[in-house]
Amino acid sequence: MRNLEIKTYKELEEHLLAFRKSDMKLLILVSGAGLGKTTICNSIFTNNRTINSHITKLALYKALYEVHLNTDTTIIIDEAEILFKSTAIKSMLKILCDTTPIRTIRYESYTPLLYKEGLPTSVTISNKVVMILNELTQTDTQIVAIKDRAHEINFKPNSSEIMEHIIDIYHDVYDAGIIDFMNEFVYSKQMIGRLSIRDYVHAVEYKKAGLSTWRKELLNRWGLSELDNALDTLSKKYTGYGRIGKIHKELVGMGLYNKSSKTFYRLSKKVGI
Repeated sequence: MRNLEIKTYKELEEHLLAFRKSDMKLLILVSGAGLGKTTICNSIFTNNRTINSHITKLALYKALYEVHLNTDTTIIIDEAEILFKSTAIKSMLKILCDTTPIRTIRYESYTPLLYKEGLPTSVTISNKVVMILNELTQTDTQIVAIKDRAHEINFKPNSSEIMEHIIDIYHDVYDAGIIDFMNEFVYSKQMIGRLSIRDYVHAVEYKKAGLSTWRKELLNRWGLSELDNALDTLSKKYTGYGRIGKIHKELVGMGLYNKSSKTFYRLSKKVGI
C-alpha cells in the first residue's frame, strides 16, 4: 500500500478497509480540501477518536489516555499539517505516529491540570493512526520524516468522479439545476483542483434560502469571478438579435471561456443572460 495514487472513491474505501483489517499502524491520507476524505474515514473506522486541528496539548494528551486501553479505536488526526506546526504538541504527535507496536507518550512539563484531570505523566499507546492532510509539501519536514515510516495514499479524483460522488451521497437533496450548472464548468482546465463537494452543499443552501445568487457564489468559489463580472458587463452592452453570439465571441477573445457557441447558448439560458 506504500505511496499509492488512487482516483476513485470505491478504491479509497477498499484501501481504508484493508488498512483497518491489517496489522499496519500508520496511514497517511493526502487529498484536496472538501473531497469528503474525513467523512469516508469516519464511515470506515466507526470506532475512532478524531483529533482536530484546534486541540490543545492537554486535550490531546487526555484524548490519548482515554483511548489507550481500547486498542481497537483508530486515532484519526485531521488536518495534520496544521497540528504539526504547533510547537506545543508536535513532539507528542511524532511519538504517536511512530510505527513501533507500542509507543510511550509522556507529558513533558508538569502542570496541576494533570492531577486535576486524574491523568498520569505517561501513557502507552498501541492504536492505529490515520493522518489526514489537505496537502503535503517538503516544507512540512516533521511529516515528511514520518512519511517514510507510513503507508501513504494520495487521493486524486477527477471532476467526473467528484460529480458522481456528489450525486451518490446527496441523492436525497438532488437538485438537477445546480448539477446541470456545475457540469457546464467543472470539466474545463481552469477547474482542475478546484472542485469540492462543499460547492454543491453551499449552492443548495443558497437556493433553499431563496437566494438567486447561488450561481454567482459557485463562480466565486471556483475563482471565476472575472467571468461572472464579464457576463454582467457584456449582457448590458449587447441587446437585440445575435447578442448571445457576440457575448460568446468576446468572452473567448478575453480568454474567459473556451467552449462552443452552442454550449454557451445553453449556459446563457441557465444564468439568465
